[in-house]
Amino acid sequence: MQAQNTDILTLLGTIIEQLVKEEVAKPKAEPETLLLKPREAAEKLGLPYNRIRSLYLYDDTFPAFKIGQRYYVNIALAEKWVEERSKN
Repeated sequence: MQAQNTDILTLLGTIIEQLVKEEVAKPKAEPETLLLKPREAAEKLGLPYNRIRSLYLYDDTFPAFKIGQRYYVNIALAEKWVEERSKN
């Protein structure tokens, strides 16, 4: 009985180890959309929309740009931008 339990535990350990390896090996998911509208970016970054608005209008370092009449935020760069500023 004890030998069977040991065998089962060994098998379960092997299965779990394999599942973890497979999960770790999966490529990281890219953001679904690279460009977001300012309101979407505000929600994603956890910042108020008015703060995002003032950033894209007045801060040249914020990764946003205008196409036609609309502003867009490069969310991958914006996340890095926020991370860099949070270090200081």
